[in-house]
Amino acid sequence: MKQDGPIVIMGFGRSGTTWVSDIVSKSLGKIILFEPFHPAVFEYADYFCYRTVDTPKWSEILKEHTKAAVSKKLKNRWLLRNHLNSPLEEISEDHLDYVWSNVSVAGLKTIRQNFNIEWWHNEMGARILFVIRHPLAVISSITQRSRFFYEFGWDFHWTHFLNRTLGDLEFAQKVKYIAQGCDLYEQKIAFMWSVTHIAALNSTNWLGIIPIYYEDLYSDPFGGASECLKLIGEEKTIHPSYLFTPSMLTMKTAHPFLSAGSYQKLPKAFWKDRLKSQEINRINEVIQELMQHDERFNRMMIERNYIYRP
Repeated sequence: MKQDGPIVIMGFGRSGTTWVSDIVSKSLGKIILFEPFHPAVFEYADYFCYRTVDTPKWSEILKEHTKAAVSKKLKNRWLLRNHLNSPLEEISEDHLDYVWSNVSVAGLKTIRQNFNIEWWHNEMGARILFVIRHPLAVISSITQRSRFFYEFGWDFHWTHFLNRTLGDLEFAQKVKYIAQGCDLYEQKIAFMWSVTHIAALNSTNWLGIIPIYYEDLYSDPFGGASECLKLIGEEKTIHPSYLFTPSMLTMKTAHPFLSAGSYQKLPKAFWKDRLKSQEINRINEVIQELMQHDERFNRMMIERNYIYRP
């Protein structure tokens, strides 16, 4: 069934969701809202963090909040964070009102709804792009951003991820021992990354949603961007600024102009000299343990060559 609801761009944090939303937004000439389930915008952000929608009450709350954001009834400046090239606190209310009155909203991007893919598809008719990036690139990027888990604190994120997510997944009891063996911060992120993708891959496969891989987009920017648009039913020409000049000033993943053929060599550069060989090996141990518990996740890791040996 062809979906005609809002565009929803999902993925684990630091996987390229902001870059993809930037490309889609500029290509369509419409706004992709920035993280509408962040606590800066959503009073129930705590409840929905790592939780699946499991009751009519919470389904309705999520639906009403989404409708308010997409219809521009909710005009929180945070939602424009990826579209304004000045710090949000420096922008006047008059200017924000002017922007809101002249833009159309196509959808949203979120790193907080990865366990609700089926809900978004079935209840909102969402056109979903799920972005996946090499785990070592994700982990090294997060470790470079000391405030990544700042909104609730790291202890909240780790504890609630285990309590909420594992409680909702069928293989929960089988993998708790892996979490208990995670000592390094990097290992714990690897566990979160793996469990998130096990759940997401099973949902996207069930719904026939094709994931977007960051490395494919990076190695072939025009082809990858065109594929993103095709997956949401759009056929647009890609302007180079959409790929090489991201709009959000805090984004550091601008695609560089390099010599022909060099793109394929770049993925390792994202974690080279950031993660030590011992850290990489211990991260791999966690991921490989989890690979044994889900065939689809195991196949993706092998096909994408996502286990790197120092």
